Amino acid sequence: MSERLRAIADHHGAAEDVRVVPVDRADVVSPELGPGPRPNIHDAIDELKIQRRLGRTVASATHRDVPLSDGEVIPAGPS
Repeated sequence: MSERLRAIADHHGAAEDVRVVPVDRADVVSPELGPGPRPNIHDAIDELKIQRRLGRTVASATHRDVPLSDGEVIPAGPS
């Protein structure tokens, strides 16, 4: 997903501005898979420069930002 979004944004000169930030209430990535594959998943996520916000939820969302349950605000569009 991140590579596809960056490719699309590249046509507009904005590939470096693309951020993929999954938000999950779970405290670990892919809890349903168990701890075995987790290091490989973390490596893949890091290689693709995907950020992650674990142990929290999306409080709301607008075209400009996404406030999270812990108070962090993720910018979602041009400022």
